[in-house]
Amino acid sequence: MNNQKIKLNIFDRKYENEFHVINNTYKNFEEFLLKKGFLFTKGTNLGFWAGTPMKSMFEAFNILFEHDKLEKERKKEISFCDLGSGDGRVVLLASLFNVDKIVGIESDAWLHEVSLHIKDKVNFNEFSKTEFIRNDFSVHNIKDYDYVFIAPDRPFHRGLEDKFLEELEGKLIVHSNIFHPEKLKKIQEFDFNGEKFIVYEK
Repeated sequence: MNNQKIKLNIFDRKYENEFHVINNTYKNFEEFLLKKGFLFTKGTNLGFWAGTPMKSMFEAFNILFEHDKLEKERKKEISFCDLGSGDGRVVLLASLFNVDKIVGIESDAWLHEVSLHIKDKVNFNEFSKTEFIRNDFSVHNIKDYDYVFIAPDRPFHRGLEDKFLEELEGKLIVHSNIFHPEKLKKIQEFDFNGEKFIVYEK
């Protein structure tokens, strides 16, 4: 297992400008919500949503997808799925990296529309690799993805772990300081200013 505490200063210059555009767009979105009197969290029909910190996620992607450069040469395609993609930020960030297909699954109609709106507003060429699907992620089969991302809002023993044990063929990235699987193998751990990202496989 590779435990890492990494300073937030390893931007790939190739993507730094794109990151700042996406990050600023979501900051504007958050400020809009606050001005309207809404907190930056939302209960949905299936759970609870809170946005992933953008800079921490970007740093985690820098490490994860740099690490897989050699694997990229051996694979026809690297795919990524965000289960409970919320406002789309993780999906759009992932498009800046060495990933060919990125899918976000979100059941909430409003969050799904926010994802589509921001994708269209920023409109980077890299976003052509992304797709947002409105659905319950518990019924979306994940067996064909190289990477699956989740920021869980409940313990894994409430059905999540069984899904991953049955379907997971790639790596699972969990963003949480609280909820983590018990029956999967931990292979990497990143901590960015208190934001914990742990990578698992079967």
